[in-house]
Amino acid sequence: MEALRLLSVNFQLASNKIAHHCDDLTSNPELIIRRGQPFDVLMKFNRAPVADDRLYFTMSTGPNPSEANGTKLTTPMTSSAASGSLSAVHGPVFTNPLKVTMTISADAIVGRYKMGVIISSLGTVTSSKLLDCIVLFNPWASADTVYLPDEAKRQEYVLSEHGIVYQGNVDHIAHRGWNYGQFEPDILNITLSLMDKNSTTDHVLRRDPGYIGRVFSALVNSNDDTGVLIGNWSSKYTMEESPSRWNGSVEILRKYASTGPVRYGQCWVFAGVMCTALRCLGIPTRVVTNFNSAHDANDNLSVDDFYDIAGKYIGSPDSVWNFHVWNECWFKRKDLGPQCDGWQVLDATPQELSGGLFQLGPTSVKAVKNGDIDLLYDGHFVFSEMNADRKLWVYDQENEDLELVQSDTTTIGQFTRTKAVGTDDFEDVTGNYKYQEGSEEERAVYEKATAKLFGKEFTSFSAEVDSGSVAARRPEVAPEAEVTCKFMKFNPPVVGQDVNLILKLTNSTSSAKAVKVNIDAACTTYTRREMTSFMSSAHAITLGPKEEKELPVNIPYAQYKLSLTDDHVIEVSALCNVGQGGKVMASQTITLKSPSINIKVVGQVVVNEKARVDLTFSNPLSEELNDCEMHAEGSGLFANEVIKLLSLKAKQTMHIHLDFIPYKKGDRQLQIYIKCNTFLNMKGFQTISVAGAS
Repeated sequence: MEALRLLSVNFQLASNKIAHHCDDLTSNPELIIRRGQPFDVLMKFNRAPVADDRLYFTMSTGPNPSEANGTKLTTPMTSSAASGSLSAVHGPVFTNPLKVTMTISADAIVGRYKMGVIISSLGTVTSSKLLDCIVLFNPWASADTVYLPDEAKRQEYVLSEHGIVYQGNVDHIAHRGWNYGQFEPDILNITLSLMDKNSTTDHVLRRDPGYIGRVFSALVNSNDDTGVLIGNWSSKYTMEESPSRWNGSVEILRKYASTGPVRYGQCWVFAGVMCTALRCLGIPTRVVTNFNSAHDANDNLSVDDFYDIAGKYIGSPDSVWNFHVWNECWFKRKDLGPQCDGWQVLDATPQELSGGLFQLGPTSVKAVKNGDIDLLYDGHFVFSEMNADRKLWVYDQENEDLELVQSDTTTIGQFTRTKAVGTDDFEDVTGNYKYQEGSEEERAVYEKATAKLFGKEFTSFSAEVDSGSVAARRPEVAPEAEVTCKFMKFNPPVVGQDVNLILKLTNSTSSAKAVKVNIDAACTTYTRREMTSFMSSAHAITLGPKEEKELPVNIPYAQYKLSLTDDHVIEVSALCNVGQGGKVMASQTITLKSPSINIKVVGQVVVNEKARVDLTFSNPLSEELNDCEMHAEGSGLFANEVIKLLSLKAKQTMHIHLDFIPYKKGDRQLQIYIKCNTFLNMKGFQTISVAGAS
């Protein structure tokens, strides 16, 4: 009998990928498995093995594999399952070919592995290199820290290649689609290369989803390195791409792999790309939008906005973003204990330093709700985003007088939303982060967080206003006003139309009041950090006892068109000076609507068969739109396409027929983006159900 020799190995790539929920990764030639789950290989030898033959399997990762730190795994082939970091089990009898069932442990390092086999037979020892392997996290394995015990949620947060991002403002919430495309060709390789870009020697840490998530929160932005995206909130993009341009992550990641950091991104772009990378690795991930989101730059759990005596915004170290988008990932927190397991916040938007880098998280959502802001990582920042108190101040620069005119505890962190599981509806997750606004529990948690951050004696603050520094005692609430003012609710118009608001003033006293009203209108971005004032007016109004009056505010398109940013946001403020009765203030954020794109699917859509959608959109302006082009994409439908369009005359409607051949079945999302010389973010999306071939 001759010594046992290995002739070939069949890794059954197709069936193993299906069993490991990786069947959409058809373009990757490697064996792709999820940790904690068996996979089968068929080994063909020169003869059938016998009991005296010994087989040992090895899997190694990283530059210098070592059994001591778990980067090199070795196991003998046995006849029954054994515990350990790696196991290999053959059937009840030796056959040729021989089926071997292997399993890598549920806490194994995630990433690329080299596989090998050592054969000891009749006094000879031979070793053979086997196919390279990629190991992913496994939300289907109960022993994995990312285990998610709900199949519908696993389908949504791991396998779905599309999602919905919520934008706008708290009064008018809009939504847009996003193409994650985590299983598209090249994306897994790019994601793994990003991990190596962070470090080529940190493989021993790559078993922890929290570590990997924190790494990607730094890698997706390029502030500290040559990461994926360069952020830009200036509304000046020269010849590069506006953040509103992107439909999804695939084009961004491929462009990054080809040419380096991509210009430009903002919060929803950072979150979309990170969701792609983490879902690709098997970490359950979703994109979450927080409305009226505080950026507490001076870490005092309060945001302060400053206006001059004419009602014009003059800046602040803090800001309240109309919306902010981040990620939540699902995993156990072995570093904090089971009370912090579940959803964890990770944020790749570069805002504040954490550990010396622009990164954020993982922050336990449960810890935020309970005010445990001293736990790892960045709990105080996320708590402020959701729970900070808000104060409006009027600064009289000539007299160096600072007056608190409005304070509240309820406006920050409103209507926090994410896409619902299995539908295009939304899920409100505000209650995961905090108790009901104004409740005793919510205030108690706020006081708990304040005590943890500052101690019980915290009573003062300092803030930069223009070039001067003002320090003042912080009152709990603003003085009660004799006159109140607020803007009436209204539906925002489409870009190109005039904006018409009504300011309602109410005298709550039994004596007449003379009120001076200063109106200021400014174009801004969704972060409200920079405002370009384009209109101001002053009004003198007399209110009789207990009287209400309405002041119309008209903003013509001709006045705002040249100052409007890609975000289409206008902020209107009204400062009402009641003389000895003090000052009151109202503000209204207006996110103008973009023209809608109507998408109609024609007939049934079947995989690998020609399909069609009809697109309709109109020019709402009284001027021609030129230099128009349409971008269309959708994972499983087609690669990114760019189509040049004819000019669109004033008030004209355009109809387009788009043909495509879908290459994946299931629910897929078609993304449409139309760019013209005036409109930079005309967008639409449609979920398309692709049937399997008959």
